Amino acid sequence: MTNAIENLEKLLFEHIESSYCLFSRVHKLKNTPIYVKRDDELGGVGISGSKLRKYASLIPFLKKQGKKVVFFGSPYSNHVLSFTQLLKQERIPFEVFLKKLPKKDPSGNFFLLSLLLTQEEVSWVDGDFVNPMLPETIWIPEGAFMIEALLGALTIVLDVLKNEKDLNLVFEAIYVDSGTGMSAIALILGLAYLKRKTKVFVVLIAGDPSDFQSRLFSMHEAMKKLLGEPFELERECYECLFPVTAKSFGSTNQSVWKEILQTAREEGIFLDPIYTAKTLMTVKKQEFRKNTLWIHSGGSVSNFGFKQEL
Repeated sequence: MTNAIENLEKLLFEHIESSYCLFSRVHKLKNTPIYVKRDDELGGVGISGSKLRKYASLIPFLKKQGKKVVFFGSPYSNHVLSFTQLLKQERIPFEVFLKKLPKKDPSGNFFLLSLLLTQEEVSWVDGDFVNPMLPETIWIPEGAFMIEALLGALTIVLDVLKNEKDLNLVFEAIYVDSGTGMSAIALILGLAYLKRKTKVFVVLIAGDPSDFQSRLFSMHEAMKKLLGEPFELERECYECLFPVTAKSFGSTNQSVWKEILQTAREEGIFLDPIYTAKTLMTVKKQEFRKNTLWIHSGGSVSNFGFKQEL
């Protein structure tokens, strides 16, 4: 496995900017046998932790291209907020197309986004939006699901190996949430390349198993080309789960808010109602394997958009 680790490190760090801090700690939750990986601590105000990994390779790619960046999303999106901050910091010109919503008063991520954007940088559109094919621009698909972002997302695997070494244990199961699926896919592919038997449980906050599998297979083919060598992807290495409650994307209920409050007061950890609260609730309902790890992806700033519910 040593050669595989060295090959993966070489590939990643050829494409990742060294100024990004991509190591997060692991500790055990107080009232469960679950370990939590604190990717929520990687980013900062408005920058979701797991997303920072994707941008660590995507941003250097965009800087080299020297073109205007174009992307689309909801004004409440974690990706849109995080990505906008980094584009501003790196002086990369961009235009974001935001989905018009009936809610008029900005709150949560939308409030922070409104502080970042000028009128020239945003266009409002009805419904979903497709690549506008503007000349001399680079289109970023929703959630930055692209091979240039996969390289940064793969750092999660090397980071988990370091956590295991520090803790002197091996994780047998890892739970991760999935929106577009990039972080979960990177984790599965990285472990498969290193021939690790750790099983990844993917909590599908958005999408369905067939869509996730299709995305996984496409990134598997892309990664083999980047590495210049084949590697097997066994179907048993991962399993897709649906949230145990509030299964529709964006939905919440009282049990979700209860989990957020309980985790904050007992663990000192902030969850969000869309991704991490539902994921942790799902993890707690599983039959635990020895040394179970849950990856906290961040995004707790979105709580400020739900003050009435809290």
